[in-house]
Amino acid sequence: MIALQKGAVDMKLRYPHFYKDFQCIAEDCSDNCCRQGWLIPIDDAHVEYYENYPDPLGARIRETMKKIDGQWYLAPKDGVCPLLEEGGLCPLVRASGEEALCHICHSHPRFLEEYGLTREIHVSLSCPEMARLALEGTDAITYEEEMTDEPLSSPNDIDPQEYFALLEIREFCLRLVQHRELNIYDRMALLLQFARRVQPLLDEGEYALCKPLIHLFTYAPQGRRQLLATKRARKKGCSYFAERELLSSLEHLAEDWENLLKATIFTARDGAKLDENCPYVLEHLLTLWLGHYIPKAVCDGRVDTKIRFAVLMVMAVRRLCLCHGEENLAFAEKMAGCLAREVEHSQDNMEKVYRTLSSPLWHEHLMMGLPLK
Repeated sequence: MIALQKGAVDMKLRYPHFYKDFQCIAEDCSDNCCRQGWLIPIDDAHVEYYENYPDPLGARIRETMKKIDGQWYLAPKDGVCPLLEEGGLCPLVRASGEEALCHICHSHPRFLEEYGLTREIHVSLSCPEMARLALEGTDAITYEEEMTDEPLSSPNDIDPQEYFALLEIREFCLRLVQHRELNIYDRMALLLQFARRVQPLLDEGEYALCKPLIHLFTYAPQGRRQLLATKRARKKGCSYFAERELLSSLEHLAEDWENLLKATIFTARDGAKLDENCPYVLEHLLTLWLGHYIPKAVCDGRVDTKIRFAVLMVMAVRRLCLCHGEENLAFAEKMAGCLAREVEHSQDNMEKVYRTLSSPLWHEHLMMGLPLK
């Protein structure tokens, strides 16, 4: 294990290629994050900053702050941040710039992950503008890297061998996801097959054997055999969207979520229009969710649940589009945002999904839901 000291070294930043194009569109946003009814935790530095912020805005901020179980929050009123101005603008940003925002408000819609000397910036699709940037392009999503003089924000211990094995696994999975000679459902089937094969190697600490397994899936004749092996389960098919039971059992963060799920119990639709109208959206979603979550297996050792999670999320977006009869990019962006909000913005929900997906039964379960094209 390597323990890194806070502030000891500079960091390497890694982020999707479109990340720097993002700008909050404020009053033009169709789903303003300040209207979501969230309790916003305030970091200690900004608690002190707000306690001393000059009136009259300072008084408004302090009226908004509530302490719950030792943690300070900005509390919504009638589902809306009390500071929000008409037109969707924040008076704090107007008066003092984005640095005046507490950590959560400043970082949203971003997820920041630190692994050793690398800080990865991932995006939340719950933000409509970020979803638009992420999903509307036709080119494959790539990741860029740069050095920064920002210090390490917190010490972290990671197993270097496991971490670098996970980076190799992620690189392979992203290459596979973007291998457009295969249809997207065959790519997801191979991902699930690979996840089942690689997990025992991680369990036994056989990190050096991950590379030969990757080669096995990459080598064309063996890759075809692996793909054929997936088709036996997929031939059975499944019109019933059993993942709905898992999603329905989670804590609901928005009132309309259950109604959106109710339409997904059965469908006879085959998804042809979705694949024709927006052929790259499922690929982009897979790229983003795999890119974000595979390295997080360094915390619990379960890369199979991370890959299954990405496939489940993508197929849920697909099913929502099909069952609502809205097989177009705009609706796919909206459903990806709703799903991201409901699952990724609740730690309890994420933990429940991981626990559920840790069962080997979910390999076959997800495989059966992948159509044969």
